[in-house]
Amino acid sequence: MLVGTAAPGLQDLRATPVGATFPGVEVHANVVSALLDKRFISLPDYAPGYEF
Repeated sequence: MLVGTAAPGLQDLRATPVGATFPGVEVHANVVSALLDKRFISLPDYAPGYEF
């Protein structure tokens, strides 16, 4: 169970690639969901070439 707030006045909003204002507890919930579903973020083999 994750407990958090989404009220703008409590200043727990974060900027993420998903949106400019995303509740901090939602960020944690997405990380937990990815870990439970074994959907780890990984880089493809060609990523270093694009970064260069």
